[in-house]
Amino acid sequence: MNFPERLHMLRTDRMLSLSRLPQLSNLSQSFSAIMEHRIPDGSARNKACFRLCDEKERDIPIALVPGNQRLFGREAEKVFLIQPQMPLGEGKSYTLHISRLLQANNYKYLKENHTIRFSAHEILEIQPYRAELCAPHLSLTLEKASLATGEENVALDTSIFLRFSNDICAPAVREKNRSCFRLQTSKNVFEELDVYMAENADPEESKKEVLLRPRKSLTPFTAYFLTISGELTGKNKKSLGIDKILSFTTGGEASLSTPEKIPFSIA
Repeated sequence: MNFPERLHMLRTDRMLSLSRLPQLSNLSQSFSAIMEHRIPDGSARNKACFRLCDEKERDIPIALVPGNQRLFGREAEKVFLIQPQMPLGEGKSYTLHISRLLQANNYKYLKENHTIRFSAHEILEIQPYRAELCAPHLSLTLEKASLATGEENVALDTSIFLRFSNDICAPAVREKNRSCFRLQTSKNVFEELDVYMAENADPEESKKEVLLRPRKSLTPFTAYFLTISGELTGKNKKSLGIDKILSFTTGGEASLSTPEKIPFSIA
């Protein structure tokens, strides 16, 4: 089974906070928690701050050992290795609880309790949720759309802006992703779309965005369905998972506003 390689905990506002998680790795059959300051050796209190549970919140025995200098170098003295003492099965989820009472040798504590739920292949949930921490590890989600599903009286020359939780414009996924958007009427008449995506040199946040523009004006007073394929994939190799459908109905007129400037190039 693959485990998250490291849990990095850095100081924020004089407190410790979980600020970054790694990608899944084959480094070892264990977790590790890396703090900004050295963890006092043999601290029974700190060792009690880690708890691993199965889906029914039953405790799974773990061993906590100091970090190995060969693997972690200078960070070794800041590391606990958390090793499950029984096999973890496929098709199941597990939760690692990290107490806010975890303390470094500068006497600072973790800011709040954390939980990380994971399966054999991916991190499923991280609490508390922070986009900058969680986005690289969780499945792709649609965070924002310029049209609400069910919206009415949509302009005939509308463009549709979408924002996702991860980079969908990376070279490894760009070509596949550009074919993941489909616009059709309730009578299954398909509209051709221009798909605008960020380039490598564009700001990182813009790489989570896409702009869809129909190549011709939409039909007045018509119901449309925009389908975003579940195959849409982020740079972190996590996909949307299931098709996402946004429905809307056009009005009888084009927009009266000045056409918006395209923020990036056509895909």
